[in-house]
Amino acid sequence: MDIINFDDPAIKLLIESDSITDCYPHSHLPKKLVDPTTEKGKSCQFEQIDTTIYEDEARMVAFRTTYERVQPWIKALNIFYFEFYGKHSDKEISWVDSPPTLSQSQSLKSVTIDIKSTKDNKLLYKITFFIKTGLIQCQGNNHEKFVKNDFPQLLKLVEKIMQSTIDINTDHQGSQSEHSETSIKQSYTKDQHVNTDENGNYADNIKRLQFGLTETVSKLESSNSFNTEKILKAVTDCEKAIENIPQSIKQLKLTAVETIQPADVTALKKKVQLLEDEIQSFKIATTNRKREQCPSPGTV
Repeated sequence: MDIINFDDPAIKLLIESDSITDCYPHSHLPKKLVDPTTEKGKSCQFEQIDTTIYEDEARMVAFRTTYERVQPWIKALNIFYFEFYGKHSDKEISWVDSPPTLSQSQSLKSVTIDIKSTKDNKLLYKITFFIKTGLIQCQGNNHEKFVKNDFPQLLKLVEKIMQSTIDINTDHQGSQSEHSETSIKQSYTKDQHVNTDENGNYADNIKRLQFGLTETVSKLESSNSFNTEKILKAVTDCEKAIENIPQSIKQLKLTAVETIQPADVTALKKKVQLLEDEIQSFKIATTNRKREQCPSPGTV
């Protein structure tokens, strides 16, 4: 049984880190949760699994969470499957956000995680987090493993993340009023109101794209079968997602001159350029690797 070590300094650091929650800010999530559309979904309990809700043939279990715990669950899933399973087990993990690029007008709809065996590349089980309803579903031939092994540890991980958030908020409580006043000042220009969350979308999306691309390549490289097609697809998807970011930054500079400093725009441009350079290097590396895998002319 795979058991996460909560005393591991690396795990503690991930729990306290804001890197994941920064990539999925509240401004990019639904404003509230709604009930699932199906009767079975509505019957699912709060962070408890009732194995009798779905028929055995469905090979599926599900549970629900609350709006306040959506972010912690995203973070817990990321830590457990990407940082723990992805690096310390014989599992290959893939993580897909829908939509791949988030904004205030295009909030996160779902997160899908595939857990595969690196031995035969078979899907063990799939986890889908339907953000709008707070429904987390696990389906697959090995879904019992999720119930017995993963779920209890994920619950503990969520509680530790929640406690860490409370501790951090307590530490910063004294400076809250000062931060609020600064935020109000930054939200207005002389002639128009500028939504500062929207201005941060581009930086957040760059972080998410960098994180997703790097993690995808890392997991594929460490797997037993180096799949160049998957890497090329990840690179291509990432490249498409950043095509409009430089133009968006230019537009921001025109419409929010007093809110965004020139140095901020320059920093974002550098991040975009860095990401484009990474994409290009990955393309060259994977193309060369594919070429190496092809037989030379005249060979059998």
